[in-house]
Amino acid sequence: MSHAVGRLAVEGWSPRDLPQAQRLLGEGLRALPRSVEYLVGPGGYVTLYAPVSDFESGWGSSERLPESLEKIAHACAKELVSGLSAAERAKARYFSFGLDIRDDSPAVEKHAELVVVTDLRTGKLSLLTGKTYPTDDQARTLIRAADWRSHLWTPPNGDRVIVLGCHDFNVYSNRAMTNAAKDKDGERFKEIQKARALFEAFGPTHVLHHPHGTDLASTWRVAYSGVKALHPRLEQAVSGIGHPRFKSRENDDTEVVLAATQTPACASVDVVVRGNAGPTLRQADAIPRSLDTAVSPEEKTREDAKAQAGYERGMAEWRHFEKHGVPTRKGARTTKPAPPPKPHRGIKTTAKNPCP
Repeated sequence: MSHAVGRLAVEGWSPRDLPQAQRLLGEGLRALPRSVEYLVGPGGYVTLYAPVSDFESGWGSSERLPESLEKIAHACAKELVSGLSAAERAKARYFSFGLDIRDDSPAVEKHAELVVVTDLRTGKLSLLTGKTYPTDDQARTLIRAADWRSHLWTPPNGDRVIVLGCHDFNVYSNRAMTNAAKDKDGERFKEIQKARALFEAFGPTHVLHHPHGTDLASTWRVAYSGVKALHPRLEQAVSGIGHPRFKSRENDDTEVVLAATQTPACASVDVVVRGNAGPTLRQADAIPRSLDTAVSPEEKTREDAKAQAGYERGMAEWRHFEKHGVPTRKGARTTKPAPPPKPHRGIKTTAKNPCP
């Protein structure tokens, strides 16, 4: 492998201001056991506030990010690096991290989820992009980096790097492709096709992914399978990890999550730093509030029963289609449904999960 990749994993999760981000970066650089070319942080590593209500969002976003957001990203990168010592800067050449920009007013749902790559030697931006493939609930509110070409980066070292925001990584997921293909005229299917064709032609050496919060080792598993299938000559892919502490389920250990979010296995140089111990500020900006709320046993029983009933109904519709070749009704299933997930108990670090 030509250039080493490291990760700054953050335990505890909430939006971060610049002083917090500077402290965590310095701690992580000092803890790195050896120098790396790329140090990858999580999405939403910094959260800043600025007026964004007038910008186009959703599928109608402008192809180029608004100029005011670009200025904020440049200033943020410069400030983030300004307090680093020469010894700290020498531990990594580039630092990539998520920068969320939200409106000062909580009533404004529009927001941008940018990804910044900064040169630690100079503090200047090497690449600026943002999330292009929104989640379902962001289809109207996300100020997208609508041009997939903004994710392609060719640094002077000769590498070919794809830099992705949180949900962007799911364009590699065959499960996402199957779901999107149900509406081949829809935006999701078109965007996945567009991204895959561009990325395959680019032929990356590295893929750097910046998810907001990853508490389960299985979260990005299907997407990683797609990465390896589409890029057989890829040197390395990693996800920056923000490891939240959800109340609603038992989290997997940080080391297990780190081991599951890279390829090849155990190739990245990882350091873990301590973020905020609990939800502060506007936690729901980065993590949906519903995931951070304890679920009562009664509510969990009702949810499980509802999921089981939906699965049995889907199986009946699928069996009818398999036998007769026509659906039972408009919108009925014509494919076999996946069974409801088993309760998550949390995967602990063992000898089988040796990373980092």
